[in-house]
Amino acid sequence: MSFSRLSRPYHDLISELMHRYGSVGQIFPSTSLSTSFEMIASGIGIGALPTQLAQRFINDKRIKKFDPGWTPKDMLFTASYLNDPRSEITHKAAILAEEIAVQYAKIKIEVDKRE
Repeated sequence: MSFSRLSRPYHDLISELMHRYGSVGQIFPSTSLSTSFEMIASGIGIGALPTQLAQRFINDKRIKKFDPGWTPKDMLFTASYLNDPRSEITHKAAILAEEIAVQYAKIKIEVDKRE
């Protein structure tokens, strides 16, 4: 299981598999991470998905984490919105999203320094 066929993580996975093995095998892309985790927990296959989002499944021992010897690049996100006509709620939501992203980046840098 992996991210959507149009996503960068999906293409990174394809590239890594081709580089390592010369073939890809069967990959099931999905736009629903929750569905992907449920499919993995049901024993349908394995997944290249974010550990942070899988933590509930790992804690419940429904799936196991393993190290394939490769980690995809960090994902980058952007947020865009139309500012005409101006919406104060949309503007405040964008500011809040930026503040949360900055806080997360600071925490991630601190964690990476410890590892």
